Amino acid sequence: MTVSKEGKATLPDSARDLNQRSDQTLSRLPSVIRRCGLSRSSIYAMVARGEFPAPIKIGSRSVAFIDREVDCWIADRVAASRNLEAQ
Repeated sequence: MTVSKEGKATLPDSARDLNQRSDQTLSRLPSVIRRCGLSRSSIYAMVARGEFPAPIKIGSRSVAFIDREVDCWIADRVAASRNLEAQ
């Protein structure tokens, strides 16, 4: 696994499904906080309520969020906001 300066981790080719190689990147919590604009406690409260994608375990004491799931959550929030404004 490779981790970038932004806190994103990518899986080696051997650990990825062939059809999903380009979209299986992971982000650690600080990166997710920056992208979503939510606090740590808000993110974990929303995870507990099933309103935000749950992190996955990447080590004995480490978790990360799947970027694709976070991206979908952000897109859903934007769409919901736009739909409310149109009414």
